[in-house]
Parts: sequence; structure tokens; C-alpha cells
Amino acid sequence: IKNKTQIVVYQDYDVDGCAAGAVCLETIRALGGDIQCYVNDREVDGYGIRKHGIDRIGQLYPAAKVILTVDNGITAHDEVTYAKEKGYTIIVTDHHSPGSTLPAADAVIDPKREDEFYPFHELCGTAVAFKLMLALYQYWERDTAPVLNTIDLVGFATVADIVPLIGENRDFVREALRMMNNGTRPAFQMMKEMSGVNEINAQRTIAYIFAPMVNALSRMGEDPYIATNMLISQDATFLRESVEFMMKINNERKQQTDNQARIAKEILMQEMESIYGRQTEAEFLQNLPPAIVIKSDEFTEGIIGIVAGRLKNEFYRPVVVLAPSGDGILKASCRSIDGFHLKNNLDKLSDLLMVYGGHAK
Repeated sequence: IKNKTQIVVYQDYDVDGCAAGAVCLETIRALGGDIQCYVNDREVDGYGIRKHGIDRIGQLYPAAKVILTVDNGITAHDEVTYAKEKGYTIIVTDHHSPGSTLPAADAVIDPKREDEFYPFHELCGTAVAFKLMLALYQYWERDTAPVLNTIDLVGFATVADIVPLIGENRDFVREALRMMNNGTRPAFQMMKEMSGVNEINAQRTIAYIFAPMVNALSRMGEDPYIATNMLISQDATFLRESVEFMMKINNERKQQTDNQARIAKEILMQEMESIYGRQTEAEFLQNLPPAIVIKSDEFTEGIIGIVAGRLKNEFYRPVVVLAPSGDGILKASCRSIDGFHLKNNLDKLSDLLMVYGGHAK
């Protein structure tokens, strides 16, 4: 920052990634730092830091010397090594579970590291980025107000990423809701106004109105950087146009979701009927297998996570939904139930999977 060395934040495209990117952009720019942002194309790279993304950073930001990951990177051993070979300084901030070894980055910040002694391990990716920015300001003995002003972003991501609402996370969300309803951040004020919301709450407004608007961008093949920029903007015209666009895209996403969820349920019912014949609803539920795995060429990568969630909620089974991704590759989204740890069970299949990761649920 002191040397004006260009930094690039490598964020993911969900709410947690966009909010974490916004925290870093806002706070480092307030220190006078030169910082830009890069986010994957969901259909090209999927989640996390990728070699293709590192190459794109080199093309888009040839002056960049530092890559700061947010909400990703903890299992990206090959990619981090590749970036190091290209001459980058790599700082990994993540909240996902690491493997047996850590990537060879210059710094790896993750509350789930086995050697981590910080007492609270359930932070979202935005909260980890927030902690790093807070530490940076404190190290320089700067007024921490610019960092504390991003707690609304931390609370937004905490709810959207469905991390446990306990400990610090409850405090983040409580303070975020106070800030959002006070109109502290123009982005949330505009989202509130255009959504016709009287009061912003966690369980309804954030989870089912605001967060889906941000997530819809990548699900529908649009640029999630729109959301990152929107979250830190002070320009009323840009904010209105951005929120209006996100609402439009989210409505299109809802239509696609309803259609693909209907197809998924039809496939499941046809499969069950082919095995058991015609059944009553009670027989159907009784005969359901312990897990549901469904594939269709009509599914799209951006929607299958929501479809998996709907099936999980309706039938209370772990669900895997697969969509074609070109070159004979299938990409899946999974949702699980209490008592079946998704990430731990995927670990047992790791020799069958090209790339994977995630959480318990």
C-alpha cells in the first residue's frame, strides 16, 4: 500500500465473495492503496482461484504484484504455486476447511486451520477479510472507523452464507441490521427502497430478497462485479440502475428455477415409479432412497444449487444435482441435512472427482 503496489482481490461470485471483495476495496482504497478486483466466470472456472483466472489477472492488471483471495484458496495448492511461479505475492483468506496441508502462499488466514488458536471458528469469508483489514489498520495505528463501517457487509454475508448465527456472527448481524435500517450504506438503502421493504430483517429481507438478487448475477451468466461495485458506490444513478438490473435478472432466475425444479421432481418420481410402480404419496416417501442424485441435460450450472436445496427441504435427504458443463464434464451442486457431513463424505470420493469443496451442509 505504501509503495502503491497494485493489489488484486480474487473473490468468488456469491454474496460472501462479493461482500468480502467490497470490504477490501473500500478499506484499502481509504488507505490510499491501489486495489482492483477479479471474479471468475461461473461457467468457465467455477468457484475459487484458478490458473485461468491468474492468467486473466496478468492480462487485465499487468502491474499487479499481489493477489489477495477472499472466501477461497484454502485448498488451491496447485493454483497458489502457479501464481507464486508467476511472481505474485499471495495472501489467502478463507473460511472453508483446509486439507491435510496448506497451500504455499505468503500468508494463509483461515479460522479453520488446525493450528488456529482464535476461539471462534465459524466466521464467513467476509468476516475473515474484515478481520484482516482491522488488523492492518490497527498495525498502522489508523482510525479503524472505515473498517468498522463495513460491518453491514459482514452481517449481510453472514446471513447469506448460512454460517451458524452464534457468537460473533450474531453480533455482526445485529449491528449490520441496525446500520442497514439507519441508511448508513447507500446500496442497502437503494435495495430497501426499490424492493418496497419497510424494515430490513435477516430471516426474510436479507435471506430471501437481497441475497438472491446478488447471487442471481452469476447464476444467469452476468458479471458479479456489478454487485461488488454497487455495494461500495455512492452514485445514486449507478445504484438505481444496478439494483434495477439485479432485480430483473433475479426474476428471470426465479422462472428458470421453477422450471428446473419441476423437471427434477418429475425425474425423481418417474425413477421411483419405474422401480416400485404407481404409489401413494406415503409409499413414495417411505421408499425414497437415503440420498437423491439427479442429472438432466436441461439443468444449468447456475440454478442447480437452488434445485438441490428445494429437493432437500421437501424430502429431507442429501441431494446432488448434476448439470452438463461441456467437454463431457458434469458439474454438481449438493445440499445436505443434519447428521450427514457433505464435505467429509465427498472427501471419501475425492479420487472420483475433478474438483470439489464446501461445508457440512
